[in-house]
Amino acid sequence: MSNVGEKEAKTQKRVVEFFLNTLGYTYLGYWKHRDGNSNVEEEQLNRAPLAHEDWQY
Repeated sequence: MSNVGEKEAKTQKRVVEFFLNTLGYTYLGYWKHRDGNSNVEEEQLNRAPLAHEDWQY
């Protein structure tokens, strides 16, 4: 992996950890090679809460 690829992978890992640990999201796995993979998983999106209980508006 190139230097750029390594930095990108580290950044992606930090973003995933933020979503898991800070925002309380559930990790669904690495779907790169999953059948039917798409940028938007409508079934998963429809199941997600609209707002986090700690969010202030």
